[in-house]
Amino acid sequence: YYCHSKYRQKLISLLYVYKSLFLVVGGYLAAKTRHVHISALNDSKFIVWSIYTVVLTSLFTVIVMNSIQNLRTYIAISLIVILMTSFIICLVFVPKVR
Repeated sequence: YYCHSKYRQKLISLLYVYKSLFLVVGGYLAAKTRHVHISALNDSKFIVWSIYTVVLTSLFTVIVMNSIQNLRTYIAISLIVILMTSFIICLVFVPKVR
């Protein structure tokens, strides 16, 4: 089955702009706290890797997902994107918890 709406492109574009604003604000805050002398707050290297991964997976998602008609391929690529971003988030926050 394929669900289609006449507002799909507008809604997806709005969602990407909304999420991109969060990414830009996060990058700005990471740049502002780059030279903090408190080691617990100096995560700029990990934040840069997080932003890099999110941008790459987002571009991959936008390019590939819009052309996929097969549900199994869509699910597989979605799981790969979720696992990659979850891995990067764990890379940043697991050392903090320990």
